[in-house]
Amino acid sequence: MNYFKRNFLFASAVLFTAFASAQENGETFTTFKEGGHYFITASINGKPETPIMLESGTPALFVDSAFAVSSGCVDISDYPPSKKNLSLNGVKFRITNEGDGKVRIGKHTIFEGPVFILADYENPYHVTVPIHLLHNEADGGSRIVKVDLADDRLQMMSRASLKEAGLKDLSSYRITYKTYMHMPAVKTLLKIEEGGKERTLKGKYYIDLGNAEVLFLVEKNKNTAKFLESNSDMSLHEAVAPNGYVVGRYIWADKCTICDMEFQDALIVVSPHFPPTQPEGAIGLKFLKEHPAIMDFDKKRLYLK
Repeated sequence: MNYFKRNFLFASAVLFTAFASAQENGETFTTFKEGGHYFITASINGKPETPIMLESGTPALFVDSAFAVSSGCVDISDYPPSKKNLSLNGVKFRITNEGDGKVRIGKHTIFEGPVFILADYENPYHVTVPIHLLHNEADGGSRIVKVDLADDRLQMMSRASLKEAGLKDLSSYRITYKTYMHMPAVKTLLKIEEGGKERTLKGKYYIDLGNAEVLFLVEKNKNTAKFLESNSDMSLHEAVAPNGYVVGRYIWADKCTICDMEFQDALIVVSPHFPPTQPEGAIGLKFLKEHPAIMDFDKKRLYLK
């Protein structure tokens, strides 16, 4: 075998091994949607598989207290009793126990961070995991998550597979944790075209797996409040529940641009139920269905194609 052929085969073997290693160090979960939320089915701490709600707007792993006892997926005795209440997105939760924990969800995927045991948690599947606190144990604990809802996939990527993703062809945006309870938000510019006029609102926006629309705005946020006040000519419509109760308002935009991605005829919810400590708004599921997102929570970058 000549020198050049031998070295070519050696280099090819090294590249294949590196590619295989990058793939092996990742992990992909199939998602399913129910009731406006996305779930994966996985085993927690080696217990029988159970659906787990995926979230990005929660600060901890949420586990219903009765389910924790009946399933044994989390040992409540590991967590000190608590008398705290958590107010999140206008909903109050009573915490019975809390502490830090590590919970294995997949072969390589672990949750590592705060754990809240909740009384009478309304999630019908009893467990919610925040994706920004998922770690890839086979990749040094990295936190690189790809959300591809169009293909019903949640992928834990490795640092090597992120490099292979062709980042130069993707748009990049900064993620910040300078938010309520350090939940991740992307810093970007929002543009709303409505009634023949373009309006802009620069700020921080959660990536919210619980928001069904392209976007919602937090009415009580001081920057959002100023934006709405200075654009009083913008048409806001009342959102009315079946019982006649006004639950908020909405804008029917001719075009909405967020993270430089355009959406025609976009419904933007303006919610009065979120506290002023929340960011300007949140990007929702309709955005993520059209634009798979890679979130490098360690390097604080969001990548979009």
